[in-house]
Amino acid sequence: MRLLVTRPLGDARRTAKALEARGHEAVLLPLIEIRPNHEASVDLAGVQAILTTSANGVRLFAKSSVRRDLPLFAVGTASAAVAHSLGFADVRAAEGDVASLVELVARESDASAGVFLHVAGSDLAGDLKSSLSARGFAVRRATLYDSRPIDRPLAEIQRPLADPRLDGVLFFSPRTARIFVDLARRAEAIASCRRLGAYCLSPNVAKVLPPLTFARVRVAARRDQGALLDLLDSE
Repeated sequence: MRLLVTRPLGDARRTAKALEARGHEAVLLPLIEIRPNHEASVDLAGVQAILTTSANGVRLFAKSSVRRDLPLFAVGTASAAVAHSLGFADVRAAEGDVASLVELVARESDASAGVFLHVAGSDLAGDLKSSLSARGFAVRRATLYDSRPIDRPLAEIQRPLADPRLDGVLFFSPRTARIFVDLARRAEAIASCRRLGAYCLSPNVAKVLPPLTFARVRVAARRDQGALLDLLDSE
């Protein structure tokens, strides 16, 4: 299958390699860019564990600190795998969303043992801090990067969507899906979407796609890239 990948460039390249390993072809069209926040400070005083809701948060924390001895709670298997690759030994993965991360922390941690440091971007998918605070946990947030929409000419949207060889579009986040919907409508590419498949990481991503109509909308069985690629293979 020939598939449009809308993730930030670094993530899109990694996804492209995974697609190609399974015999698919990737067309990269990043809709968001990741900009490190060089002014951010990482304060580990009194911290008992790291929280991360994105792989980019883990990567940028690793560039800011040499500490790998603290436990790390990851929102899902993708960010957990990145943490392992960067030298973290005690990594615990939730099921891909903030609610499951809150439950994991509450189940495996003692609120009196210290602060949790949430390494994150400026755009948050859920209010992790408030949810944990309601359970008695202290959370400190370090905003290590900004994620900003890329201002693309509409022709850059029209061209790949009009390609008759394109089979579908991959959507990894509600935010990226919203940006795609807006651009497709402004580029008058709604008709092109009707013949394509939309492959979504979660139900929350799929909910954003209307008013666009796709030939089919599929949702991965789990909130991780492996499950999304399995879904493509089943098609």
